[in-house]
Amino acid sequence: MRFHFIFCVTLCSLSSLLAAGCSAENPAGGQPAKALTAAETVNVAKTTDAKSAAPLGEPKKVRFAPLGSPKKPTSALLGSPKKSTSARLGSPEKPKFALKNNTPMAGNVGANAQDRTAEVKRLVDAYHNQAIRYADGLVLATTPEEKEALANRAPSARALRPIAVLLVHLVASDPKDDAALDALTFLCKFVGVPEIDVALAGKPDDDFASKVDPIALLLEHHADNPKMVQAMRRLPRGDATDVFLQSIFDKTFNPEVRWSAGAQMIASLRRNGRSEDMEKIVITMSEDRYLEGVRVGRSNARTWAVNKLREIRTLGIGSVLPEVYGNKLEGGIGNITDYRGKVVVLDVWTTWCGPCVKMIPHEVEMAKRFQDKPFAILSVSCDRDQETLKTFLEETEMPWEHWWVSAESEFKKTLNISSFPTVYVLDGNGVIRHKNIKDEQLEKAIEALLAENEESAAGS
Repeated sequence: MRFHFIFCVTLCSLSSLLAAGCSAENPAGGQPAKALTAAETVNVAKTTDAKSAAPLGEPKKVRFAPLGSPKKPTSALLGSPKKSTSARLGSPEKPKFALKNNTPMAGNVGANAQDRTAEVKRLVDAYHNQAIRYADGLVLATTPEEKEALANRAPSARALRPIAVLLVHLVASDPKDDAALDALTFLCKFVGVPEIDVALAGKPDDDFASKVDPIALLLEHHADNPKMVQAMRRLPRGDATDVFLQSIFDKTFNPEVRWSAGAQMIASLRRNGRSEDMEKIVITMSEDRYLEGVRVGRSNARTWAVNKLREIRTLGIGSVLPEVYGNKLEGGIGNITDYRGKVVVLDVWTTWCGPCVKMIPHEVEMAKRFQDKPFAILSVSCDRDQETLKTFLEETEMPWEHWWVSAESEFKKTLNISSFPTVYVLDGNGVIRHKNIKDEQLEKAIEALLAENEESAAGS
């Protein structure tokens, strides 16, 4: 079948060529080709068929490179060394990235986010390394001469100024990315330091720096950035930070950022005794349904705020402590009302809490000092089990009554215990007179309340 097909095709091709008066060898035409006999035509067909099908196993010319053949790569190999575009750690030269607005340090090529982040880390590390070396030197210095020599190496504001200037330039080039957030957070720690204020105010040939206000830029470009949660925790305590937290709290649409700002504001307001302002913040948080998506402990931020509001209104200074119960270590159930008529330090703690354990020596001293007075210490442990508490007390002197309550106890829920230690100081009527005080402040509070009790007893 194949032979007949090729034979017919060949005859048709020859007939066409003869009719056209030209061939592959005589494309311009000319003498007509000699007609082939039938036998010659068959031979031509056989020859053509043999050329078109290579014998089985005969190597053919490969038109592409064999698998695995070496080939010149068209791109850089993975892991090939690459020239760094950022300054080396510790080198004082200017960062190799472009700045906008024709600033003095502007270049022709912009830096990518990785370069900028590396540059911020280099600059911040340069300051921290200087501070660490200074601290190490203070530990190792033994003579007055050595300590005096170290004074010249202290990480002063003057030493920080060049770093601040470079960070200001970096922020000015692009205040919106995460590298700028890190730089602004670092700069916020030093606002109010004269040399740094000068750096941020700019110079005649560098007036763009006068527009670099760390607080304003954080609010403008990073209020919704999830990294603000960590950034806010690095800010120093103070009025400026409180104002900033309030601004973030009011502006952000990110529930995590809003919760973090609110929680820090509440802690600051509580330290400063501003209970009314603290209540306003807590009310706002308790009404924010978006905070339900923010996990806090075993609950969520909105539930935390609801409980905190109840704590403010029922467990504030001047309120009578609610009736609470606990498991006595020696057996039975204890009631806080059993301590009426005494000044009571109610210490809610755990054996694994470092600050709690640190309070014990002073509590022992107070117990001995006021043992003949209407005074009592009541420690309530929130350890996982009673055996942990018993083992601890076998090795540690704590000569007063101990209760144990579970993590899900009504005691913890009623008093909204969320951190340790939690300390309440009660007068003889069970009224909360102080909260979360310790050391000398605690001792003075006890002395004042005992004196108050004596005056009441004398008057009656």
